Amino acid sequence: MFKNYLKIAFRNIIRQKGYSFINISGLAIGLACFILMLLLTLDELSFDRFHENADHIYRVFIENKDSDLPLIAVTPAPLAASLKKDFPGITEAACFNYGGGGLVKCDNKYFEESYFEFTDPSFFKMFSFTFIKGNPQTALEDPLSVVLSQKTAEKYFGQKDPLGKTLEIKDIATLTVTGVIQDPKNSCMRVQFVVSNQIYDKFGMDIHTWNRLDYITFVMLQENADVKQLSAKTYGYLKKVWPSYKGRLILQPLKEVNLYSNLAYDPLRNSSIYVIYILISLGISILLIACINYMNLSTARSARRMIEVGLRKVVGAKKKQLIWQFLGESVLFALIALVIAFILVELALPHLNQLTLREAPLNRYFTPVMVLGLIGIALITGGVAGSYPAFFLSSFKPVTILKGPRQKGARGSLLRKILAIGQFSLSILLIIVTIILYKQLHYMQNVNLGYDKEKLVCIDMNAEIKKSYNSVKNELLKAAGIIDVTATDSFPVSGLMSCTFSGWEGRDTDKKIVLYQCVVDYDFFKTFKMDILQGRGFSRKFPSDLTSAVIVNEEAVKQMEMENPLGKHMSIWGKSKIIGVVKDFHFEYLRNKINPMVIKLAPQNTSHMIVRLLSGNIHDTLDVIKGQWKSFAPEYPFEFTFLDDRLNRMYFLEAIIGKVFWVFTGLAIFISCMGLFGLASFLTEQRTKEIGIRKVLGATVSGIIQLLSKEFLKWVLVANFIAWPIAFLLMSKFLQVYAYRAPMGIWPFLLAGVLGLLITLLSVGYQSTRAAAANPVEALRYE
Repeated sequence: MFKNYLKIAFRNIIRQKGYSFINISGLAIGLACFILMLLLTLDELSFDRFHENADHIYRVFIENKDSDLPLIAVTPAPLAASLKKDFPGITEAACFNYGGGGLVKCDNKYFEESYFEFTDPSFFKMFSFTFIKGNPQTALEDPLSVVLSQKTAEKYFGQKDPLGKTLEIKDIATLTVTGVIQDPKNSCMRVQFVVSNQIYDKFGMDIHTWNRLDYITFVMLQENADVKQLSAKTYGYLKKVWPSYKGRLILQPLKEVNLYSNLAYDPLRNSSIYVIYILISLGISILLIACINYMNLSTARSARRMIEVGLRKVVGAKKKQLIWQFLGESVLFALIALVIAFILVELALPHLNQLTLREAPLNRYFTPVMVLGLIGIALITGGVAGSYPAFFLSSFKPVTILKGPRQKGARGSLLRKILAIGQFSLSILLIIVTIILYKQLHYMQNVNLGYDKEKLVCIDMNAEIKKSYNSVKNELLKAAGIIDVTATDSFPVSGLMSCTFSGWEGRDTDKKIVLYQCVVDYDFFKTFKMDILQGRGFSRKFPSDLTSAVIVNEEAVKQMEMENPLGKHMSIWGKSKIIGVVKDFHFEYLRNKINPMVIKLAPQNTSHMIVRLLSGNIHDTLDVIKGQWKSFAPEYPFEFTFLDDRLNRMYFLEAIIGKVFWVFTGLAIFISCMGLFGLASFLTEQRTKEIGIRKVLGATVSGIIQLLSKEFLKWVLVANFIAWPIAFLLMSKFLQVYAYRAPMGIWPFLLAGVLGLLITLLSVGYQSTRAAAANPVEALRYE
């Protein structure tokens, strides 16, 4: 019996090649898209879960509800050791910081490192980074030791064994390589050149001060520790060790850092839980479109088999046997689609890795549990799709069926209408979401930042360039292609600016705010083309600017509640006088609000050179800069970036999500078009005689096309009214993540509606035109 059912199923596939191709390929593409989205989701969820103690490690951050920055990722460096000392439930603690940077010498060759990772010896006891060489328990016990990632070790030593060899950080220290670790793929921490905190002071930093926030603090708890009780105890701990600050400590599980870290000053690599929601929603939507497509065509096609059902009943087939036959065929189709989907996934994975900039292959997430789950989805889809013909057709009496096919079931099925409208709604919803995501990305890349980002070259200054900065600047300004040169310790996307807590003239004794600090050279505002709204910029005409002058932004004036800020004093860098107010400008990700900022003139403390170029032959001008660089610092490699490129890289997550949506929404529309084409073909075929009669009675081709298309267009209109409010609610919620966001407007909704109508007309139009142009004699020959 089973063999007979299988033979009939394959015979139907061959006999109805068009429907079989549309059905199987549509479902296969939908399943493949769902699997790819599932793999991306699993990859996002896997961050830092490979650590053996991941369940017991927590990141400590600061909550300050009285501040405009209520959640701050960075903490004072002494906090880690202090927590371990005062709380028995904490077995290990470590602070971690990206800082320093400099020229590294190895075998008489020089390499530039933008930053080093400073941490405690306990760091590798807490985190299970895979050591290729060395012992994680002792790797950082020696203050002059360094642990390298595999790629970094190969950069310095090639294929040689690096263990025991030395690296010299110029003018700082000579370090011995005590460990090499595998490059971490899915970790929030970039771990490439790890050194001990005990040499941090050699970089001019005080690791013992409580008045500087620049370290990430991690703690590891005992296995049986009561996390809630410990959190309650640490909540007010900061006030005890740092009485001048009102903040509280919060423990965040390590496994949540990647997806739940909307914190200020966070140097760790973060994604967002909204990315998970987006990926899952996209995958499920495409799968639903494919399943609806499959079910709709299956139920429509079933009417063709009424005669077969009648004949089988006449020769003795029972209802139960017919049910199993139809369900079996439908499930077989779905399983074939799943096999094809796996092949498509394997073919698409390299391209998806490239599109999403994944370093590790996503197919490592294929597990028996996942495969079984996908088989279950295919079985459910096939079972639901086959349920209509199985239960509905098998219930008719043979006499009723053999008297003539029931056209009403094929033409007017309420189920088919509901499924089609649902499919259209999902497609329109995806189009709207894709358009709004693109609008937000375009907005972030083109919003007025408060300065001119074009043709600005950013160069990290090394020790030699810093010593000769004024001479380098003067030489560069002689070049015809260079307009302005300045320097700063912090510029957009360069990293954290120092944060401090300040008093000011006229301040309420209970009011405190967090200020960004920015140290700059002369011509900073001129080079960036920033607007000074009140007062003036820094000038060589006023020697006191170097010692006691500061400039604040509008947000700082607002938070300090100053009506007339010029001439007021602030207790920062000693006693400083406000000489100017600069128009607010964006120095951070647009998810974050513009924060209060105070800017100090201190050329000797800057670390980044900014050069504004003229339009024209930029390549030749860069050669001029490189020549000056080599003349003042011949040992250092010349490296530069354009500021607009840095800013665009800051939004790489949004760019990737946008690309993924464009690609997969296109596939969803393609699946919908296939389904519409198949459904239109079937319904047109069912109305062949009606069309022939209408044409004999004088109906025009355009009238026939309108007749056949109007039902589909009605479905699209209803789908728009369903999709629009859902899309509005979803995207309103999503855009709340951004402090600065593009207005949604009405045109994404109208455009999606128009696209939906056009796609429907194109998909249905061919079949309608073909049917309308057919000779009515062929349709009525045997009537």
